[in-house]
Amino acid sequence: MTPSQLLPPVKPSEAVAIAELLLKLTQGRPWSNDIRAKLSGALPTLHLEKLTVSPLTLTPDPTHPTTYFLIIETEGAPWLLHFAPASAATTPLFPKPLLLARVRPAGEREIIINAITVADNLGTIVQGLYPNLLARATSLHNLQSFDRNSNLKDVLKSFPKRPNLLPAIRTTEPNWQPYLPILLSNWREGFVSILEKQTTPPSAAEAEPFSRFSQLVQDIANPRTIASFYNTLQANVKHGFDFEIDLSQQASLDIDQLHNLLDNLKLLGVSIQSVELSSQLHLPAFAMLLQSRQIGLTCDRELSISGPRTHWKVEDELLPHHN
Repeated sequence: MTPSQLLPPVKPSEAVAIAELLLKLTQGRPWSNDIRAKLSGALPTLHLEKLTVSPLTLTPDPTHPTTYFLIIETEGAPWLLHFAPASAATTPLFPKPLLLARVRPAGEREIIINAITVADNLGTIVQGLYPNLLARATSLHNLQSFDRNSNLKDVLKSFPKRPNLLPAIRTTEPNWQPYLPILLSNWREGFVSILEKQTTPPSAAEAEPFSRFSQLVQDIANPRTIASFYNTLQANVKHGFDFEIDLSQQASLDIDQLHNLLDNLKLLGVSIQSVELSSQLHLPAFAMLLQSRQIGLTCDRELSISGPRTHWKVEDELLPHHN
């Protein structure tokens, strides 16, 4: 383990206070989500000054059920705290944690508190500890998507809970960073993670965080290029996903061209969940064609379009911002 002097942002005394509270809440009790609720209710009694706790992130170690993980924020940086009996083996998920504190509560066995940087281990954290938060394919849901650089915690706090609507985070960069606001928010209703504006298929590792892939199509006369992209996705992606084609650069597209393209892609075995179109087109007419094929419409402004799989890309200026 790495000595704690390499971890100055986390105040050891506050981490120890959390550890002692967890020991009271969990000792002798089987794991349940109720423990998270009890933690949330008891945290104000600790009067923490240097860190903020995300109670919904409390989870047992999948390999050592008597040890726990919890995400906290201190000075704007998230950390994953690991609370474990001193006799427990180091978790294989994070083989070199930073040792923050070692404490023996009165009459109890000795426990250690380790810390792991969230930013450097986000993929392992999500896949290993919170797999229920992995993005999902959309089925018949409608989407409102937000750029990953938006104030997503605020967005998710006020996102409407409707049975046919999911939030989505979109990015052009293949990494796990869109998951951070999901982890730190209270949103646990499912979401979609979109890798968009792609001209080449992502690798298997790059594809892991995403449940929707949007190919930027520059030549609609060549459907085999789209089919090649889609087939590579099928080979690389090890989970269910949606496929979207982005025709937003085709400002003069007509309905017959789209009809023929979709026919050709169907013959080539390409399954499409949504098509992004230029806002310069008469979108309601295109929406009728797409919905007759059970395909959604993606657009950069919210329109009065009914039907499943509609995807509205919410612009940054419409989002709440901090002053």
